[in-house]
Order: sequence, then structure tokens, then C-alpha cells
Amino acid sequence: MDGTVTEMVSVDGLVRNNPNTWELLHDVPGETRCAVQLFGAKPETFSEALGVLAAHDRVPDAIDVNMGCPVRKVVGAGAGAALMRDPVRAGRVVESVVEAMERRRVRRPVWVKIRSGWDDDSINAPALARVLQDAWASGITVHARTRRAHYSGRADWRVIADVVDAVKIPVLGNGDVRSGEDAVAMLSETGCLGVMVGRAALGAPWIFDPMIAILDGRTPRGNPRPEERIRVVLCHLEMEVALRGSERAARFMRKHIHWYTHGLPGSARLRERVNHCNDAETLHRVLAGYRAKVGNLS
Repeated sequence: MDGTVTEMVSVDGLVRNNPNTWELLHDVPGETRCAVQLFGAKPETFSEALGVLAAHDRVPDAIDVNMGCPVRKVVGAGAGAALMRDPVRAGRVVESVVEAMERRRVRRPVWVKIRSGWDDDSINAPALARVLQDAWASGITVHARTRRAHYSGRADWRVIADVVDAVKIPVLGNGDVRSGEDAVAMLSETGCLGVMVGRAALGAPWIFDPMIAILDGRTPRGNPRPEERIRVVLCHLEMEVALRGSERAARFMRKHIHWYTHGLPGSARLRERVNHCNDAETLHRVLAGYRAKVGNLS
């Protein structure tokens, strides 16, 4: 079974009714099994945020509590990976979410994403996982890097295996999964139930099709041709316009186009032109022209 997770949604933003926070909860028609990824520092704020979601009839398919974000601003506020340094409070956060839903007679899975530890001298993922299990977490995702490592270096999958051995609830693995072969290797080496793919999907949303094919024992299709990549970009742009409007969508898409077109012929010149597109119509023309050009080359 597959599913998706939203961007990080601030529980403080939900409680304060911040419009930018609510935008992160935008529904995509036909999308199912999407977990809302919540972050914050205080158990009571998580509980209040769940009440806000329920009051707006926006209780998601699942809750994913983020205790792994390494960003300084998030950690400095006591959220994200900072919770790994305070297991008692981390457990209370999960309890507050579960209890908030029970009070409203809502049953949803509550997953937690953690890291290996704060640094190499404090690898505490297995111990924290047991605390979260006791707090009624439904499952745990382990990013096999420390907070200090951020996203550098090689993920240590042995920590995922240690967490699998430490708890009875499902465990997902995360870190350095860039292909179907990587997914199979992680499942085999760690015993985890499934894998979570994050940054590897940026600019390459087609990564999931060959990954699922290999896991299902099927022969995967090859990578999309350049013109097929741009077709995906144009589809992505169309969806962003529906959500954000023409000008905001054009600005938002710049970084994504940089990822989508990495390594393609003439991509540096394309990115330069994209950075000067201030509305979706202009951006669409530039991309369509580039698509025609690379289509003639293939």
C-alpha cells in the first residue's frame, strides 16, 4: 500500500488560523491516503490543532508527527529533531494527538518520523521508538541520519534495523532510497515494513513507478525522455496555477524546474529564461518551446 505526506504543517499556524498554513492542506482531487505532517513543540498545541482540524471537517487520513526536521529555525523553537532530545515531551506530544482524536471519536493512524539521534554520540532512535510505542503511536519512520548530519553523508541503515528490533509497531525506513533496487536492499537489510522517499523525488516524481514495479517483481520502464519530463513539468505548472494563481505559481515553479531539468541538454539556458518568467503563461511558452526543441534531439 502506498501513500503521501503533506509538507510540514505548523500546529501553531493552525491554532492561529494562519492562511499560509491552511494552504498547505489543499486537497488534490482523487488523492487518497494522504497524511498531514504536523510539527510543533507543545503537546497542548498539538491537541488544540487537532480540534481545529476537526472543527473544519479536515481530519486527514493519517497524522504524521515530525520529530526529524533538522532546520535551525524549527529546532530552535523546540520542534522537529529537538524533540529527540526530550523523550518525555516527545511521548506526551503523541499522547496528546491520540487522545485528541479519541475525544472526538475519530480513529486515524498516528505515525512519527524521527532520526537516528541528535549526533553520533547520541544515537537514541531505538529507545525513543519504545517511548513513542508506549504513547500509542501507530508506526515510526526512521531517517537514518542524525540531526547534525542533516542530509549529508551516507544513511546508516543499521539504526533502522535496531528500531525494528526494539518495537512491535510498523517501521518505515528513510534515507538514500533513490531506486527500486535501493528500496529492495533497505527492506532486506533492515526488516522494515516499507520505505519513505523524500528528496529523491524532487524533480523526479516518476521515481515511484519503477520502484513499485521492482517491489512487485515486474520489469520497470526506463527513465522518461526529455520531452516527457517537460510534459510532467507542464502538468505540474497547471496544478500550481489552480492552487496559487499565475504569478505565484510561476515563482514557485522555478526551483522545481531546476530539479526537473538537471542534466538535460541546454538546461542552464532554460533555467536562466525560467528565472525571468513572472507569470504562468510566459513560463508555459518557454517550457513548450524547450520541449519541442529537445523532442527533435531525441
